[in-house]
Amino acid sequence: MDFEQFWDLIAPDISFQNRYNAAQKEWELCSPRKQQAIMDWLRIHGSYSQRNPYFFIKDFKPDPPFLHGDEKGDLVMVRYKGLYKICTRETMQQFKLEYVRDW
Repeated sequence: MDFEQFWDLIAPDISFQNRYNAAQKEWELCSPRKQQAIMDWLRIHGSYSQRNPYFFIKDFKPDPPFLHGDEKGDLVMVRYKGLYKICTRETMQQFKLEYVRDW
């Protein structure tokens, strides 16, 4: 993912323009999955100019990737934000999700 695309999408307020280098370094520390989740969030919600871009990246927590339940493999049902979802056991462990049962 290209940091310039992120910077254009987040469209930081003039008071945060000096955070460019710090935000770019934090961006480079992110996994491609987190970068994609950030870009997807910004495309859905629009710019977030009121927030320091460095802390937006640092504090951003992507939602776990959930499945439909018709996939093969080691799947489990978890509870997430009050809803029951299907994901891999690995995702459950990675995101520390509440286990409900094997799928």
